[in-house]
Amino acid sequence: MARINASMFAFNRGEVSKAALARVDNERLRLAAECQLNWLPTVIGEMTLRPGLQMINEVYADAAGIMIPFIYAKPDTAIIELTPNIMRIEIGGVLVARVAVGTAVSDPTFQGAGSWSTADTAAGCSVTIGSGLASLVATAVAGLARIKQTLTIAAPDQGKEHGLRIVVTSGPVTVRAGSQAGFSDYIEQTELDTGTHSLAMTPTGGSVFLEIDSTDQWTKTLSSVSIEAAGTLTLPTPWSSAVLSSLRWTQSGDVIYVAGYGMQQYKIERRGARPGARGWSIALYRSVAGPFIGVPSSAALLTIGACFGSTTLSASQPFFQPGHVGALFQVFSQGQGGVLAVLAGTSSFSPAIRVAGVGGDRALAIQTAGTWAGTLQIQRSYVGPDSGFVDVAQDNNTTPNSGSFTGNINYSGATVWSDALNQANSTTSKNLGLDNVIVWYRIAFTAYTSGSATISFGYTGGGTWGICRVTGYISPTLVAVDILQNFSGPTPSDNWQESEWSGVQGWPTSVGFFEGRLGWAGQDQFWLSQSDNYTGYAVQDSQGNDLGDAAAIIETFGSGPADTVNWLLPLTRLLCGREQSIESVRSSSFDQVLTPSTVSTKPCATHGAARAKAIQLDTSGIFIEESGSRVYKLQFSPQAMDYTAVDLTRLNTDIAEPGFTDIAVQRQRDTHIWLPKTDGQAAVLLDEAAEEINAWWRVQTLGVIENVCVLPAPSGPENMVFLTVRRVINGVTRRFREQLAPRLNCIGGTINQLFDCHYLYEGVAVSSVQAAWLPGTQVGVWADGSYLGLATSDGSGNVAMPDGNPHSNIVVGLLGQVYSANAAPASYAPVSSVAVPAAYNGFPAEVFADGRRIGVVTVSGGAITLPGGRTAQAITACVGYVAPFMSAKLSYAAEGGTAINQRKKLDHVGLLLLNTSSQGLTMGQRMDLLDPLPPIDQDTATPAGTIWDQYDQQMQEAPGQWDTDARLCMLGAAPYPVTVNGVVIAVTTNG
Repeated sequence: MARINASMFAFNRGEVSKAALARVDNERLRLAAECQLNWLPTVIGEMTLRPGLQMINEVYADAAGIMIPFIYAKPDTAIIELTPNIMRIEIGGVLVARVAVGTAVSDPTFQGAGSWSTADTAAGCSVTIGSGLASLVATAVAGLARIKQTLTIAAPDQGKEHGLRIVVTSGPVTVRAGSQAGFSDYIEQTELDTGTHSLAMTPTGGSVFLEIDSTDQWTKTLSSVSIEAAGTLTLPTPWSSAVLSSLRWTQSGDVIYVAGYGMQQYKIERRGARPGARGWSIALYRSVAGPFIGVPSSAALLTIGACFGSTTLSASQPFFQPGHVGALFQVFSQGQGGVLAVLAGTSSFSPAIRVAGVGGDRALAIQTAGTWAGTLQIQRSYVGPDSGFVDVAQDNNTTPNSGSFTGNINYSGATVWSDALNQANSTTSKNLGLDNVIVWYRIAFTAYTSGSATISFGYTGGGTWGICRVTGYISPTLVAVDILQNFSGPTPSDNWQESEWSGVQGWPTSVGFFEGRLGWAGQDQFWLSQSDNYTGYAVQDSQGNDLGDAAAIIETFGSGPADTVNWLLPLTRLLCGREQSIESVRSSSFDQVLTPSTVSTKPCATHGAARAKAIQLDTSGIFIEESGSRVYKLQFSPQAMDYTAVDLTRLNTDIAEPGFTDIAVQRQRDTHIWLPKTDGQAAVLLDEAAEEINAWWRVQTLGVIENVCVLPAPSGPENMVFLTVRRVINGVTRRFREQLAPRLNCIGGTINQLFDCHYLYEGVAVSSVQAAWLPGTQVGVWADGSYLGLATSDGSGNVAMPDGNPHSNIVVGLLGQVYSANAAPASYAPVSSVAVPAAYNGFPAEVFADGRRIGVVTVSGGAITLPGGRTAQAITACVGYVAPFMSAKLSYAAEGGTAINQRKKLDHVGLLLLNTSSQGLTMGQRMDLLDPLPPIDQDTATPAGTIWDQYDQQMQEAPGQWDTDARLCMLGAAPYPVTVNGVVIAVTTNG
């Protein structure tokens, strides 16, 4: 028989799987645990009863959803709450809401009541109001289509925040609101794309001048402009419950870009003065150039109906599908002819025509129509289509077709102009010597008074690429389109390209930024935008010239399943999480900037990614493996010159069972990676590479943890961790967003937040408080530094203080319970289950039988039943906020070899504790036989409610019996604070 006093000072080894318990030869595993539930380990080595969860807000309609963190700056954050087809925003724990005001928008749904003014709309442009739509078309080059209205603000509403809801059905439009016409001091000038927008403004005077503009040639439409009703702000989204878990997002400034399986991309946008701006939008994300399939996807000839504006695109044979709505088409127009512009302003000019060749090849027709007062001028450039233009000088023609031609087009009709001869339908010529010179021509108003001029060109040479977006499906051979990049002529074309994004071709499934480019990925491709142009995916200009390194990067992976890219991680290299591999997108040499000419992809790991998001951890990445039962870290290997995957669950293959639902990382105080599980608990990994610490522990509460979100705290040493928890309260299923309390508020002081779903009150002394979300519920009460015991709230959630006294600092919330069942003394017949309240059905419980850990069992039918038909003499089940700890196998005190398989007994236990309640901890060598801390401290009875800031006393005798598998077991339970700094165990072995 041998005895040894062994130290177990490090509680940052975490849980390991049962399969690893026998590895007592590994010092790391000897100090590990089989169960570490609700015990938060730290890098320094201690473990503490994890902080409680403070109820922040109830989830909209108690529906399953997700949280998206919005982080503009450390003190400027928000949580985006997404539930089926609804978005809400929480800032500083408070949901964004609108107050009641009497202000109203006249004719908010555009029925044509005459309340909107169109007086500022320019010549050649138009506005139509009626039948539920406002349509704005700025047909003229550099024109303006505007609707405006002056809102009257009653005196009681001045100084109050107003919510202005604008629904744009075809955008973008520009909006501003101010105290005077043209001002933007109430709503700064902003562009609103297709979607729903709630803008915040606080008028201080009696009038708000609201203006909505368009300067584009295609039709823009709005369906409503109204003042928000009082209440929590909700915005409609396209994401159903089936799609929410698939969403991936990335943020740049005030914009979050969102991708989802089978869904068009969207943007969540914040608007207003920072920090804490309170205007929010949900809008379509739409590229304006590409990406395009390199060749036509049909033999059909495509013909555009006009060169600019809103028109139709026709196909020579059936081709179009309803899923093409939203898709881009790039079509090459041979020649440069048709109505190219409407001019209606000083210094406005038509698109430029590119002329090349010799002699008659350079002849072009110029036609003008309309009524105007002003001077139109032919202008020429040898530089390019956008610069270098000068007026064409007067020629010496003697018999012009329509009076003396001076270079000014001041009449209607057709003129044939050849810059090689510089003639206008003349019998004489003047050779300018421009043969074989590339020249660009345009028509400009050099003086303008009124009216508009429609400019048409006719030139058979050259051609350009035009781009249009499909806005409506009409038939298999016809769709409605908006022209984004003007066409040079309405000629049938077999040279066209279809967008790679549409309901026909599919949509990207993930998104991320890399080296100043907005990247999307899906199926077997990825797309990186042009640098700092987040809507541009062009690889050539309108003339077909290669854009070089400035072009978008569009690549296929080339091998592997062409299904889904589950995530993008912008690390030192861009990593793509595919279903069967992790792809590394890299340049041809290390640290070289990624360009279209240097890009390549190679698999850096053949572990596929699960359909779950991944997270960035410094220059590493963390992802859930395709099976859902492993978690890997991607870290750069200098030897491999690429990223390699390291299994973070290699010592705990059980931790993922039965699967993960979400992932997020907390960096302060320590780095904890949070992974809610489908069984309702959350697995958490303490990660500290410098100390070689990878410690798994778990969180359990009286409910089901569904997802997690982490934000930086505005101040203080800890990140803010938010959990969505599904609970059953007084028979009703509800969902709450709850925040992990600060650790300094969980050490038993005046405020002690060691409760879940709790309410915190600080103020004048009261004898009752109201936790309205906990009606008819048994709760624990901590007040002014003491635990007062249990109380049951009334139907409104009112909780009377158990001691009947008023208190100033009160915490009220949910606790946990240990339930047990033992064999009947008469027959010692084993038991298979333990009864618990039926309200816990569906909740997880940590279960032990005859001193052995069974694991997580889901409550069902008001009972916790041992799996596999097992029975036991004693069952112990921990439900809710209870903290069991069970060490790994004790391999100590053996004579001449290992202590494994030898009978042993835990004789004594010595504890080093910090900030610990005298009632907060029990211990022993099995969970159903534990002793409390000694009631005597240094020969003095310990007063009830004592909290030691430090505890270092003689070892105490531990309850137990001889067993080949004796363990150190400890049990903590809220609301009593406990921090275990170290343990010394006396083990006696009898071989």
